[in-house]
Amino acid sequence: MNSIQRSNHVFLIIVLLAFALFTSCLKNDGIQTISYTPTASGCIPIDKNRVPEVEEHEYFIEAEIDGKLIRYPQINYNFTNVSNTYFPEYKETWLQAYNDSIDTKGYWKIRFHDIDIEQISLPHIVDGSHGTISWQDRRIDKVIANLNICQGIDNGCKFVISSNNSSNSIRIEKVADQIIEGTFSGRATIVRTGFTIGGDTTKCYEMSNGKFKIKYREG
Repeated sequence: MNSIQRSNHVFLIIVLLAFALFTSCLKNDGIQTISYTPTASGCIPIDKNRVPEVEEHEYFIEAEIDGKLIRYPQINYNFTNVSNTYFPEYKETWLQAYNDSIDTKGYWKIRFHDIDIEQISLPHIVDGSHGTISWQDRRIDKVIANLNICQGIDNGCKFVISSNNSSNSIRIEKVADQIIEGTFSGRATIVRTGFTIGGDTTKCYEMSNGKFKIKYREG
């Protein structure tokens, strides 16, 4: 190979590397490269082929997402005092259900603020900013799995139903013997977590027939 051929060869390698870097920057800029066909509600479909099998559980959180029932069992973590706990002093309730015991596949989380769940009249409609329900499962969710703003060790995303949206419904139906039950439905939109907080209301899932039954402890 003569000097001219070597120069051309080196130039070609540089061009290819520059192109690869350019396309990588585009992806990291948040440009979505995967297209979705919206459901009838205008939201994005889940990967139904990978929906986990629905199993019976005494205590659980569940809802239908894109026509598929997603149910996770209550799992208590003893290393933290906020796992399925009601704090009477602060009127705070933290409820969780996970797809697996180490919380790596998916979860439902419910948060009630400024609600004395053991003294309220029932059924109780959770209004204002007093409650949220969040869901995440990267295995079956095409948005979190492919949206660039949700990637990286410093970033994450979840879908949230908020009680301050009039089209959403969160109700506490029964509280007895430290067991809380309720229902919920509505449009869950994406919320970015991590160091940079944000959201995207155009990315959504319609959730219906939501139910929760959790045995809580007092903290």
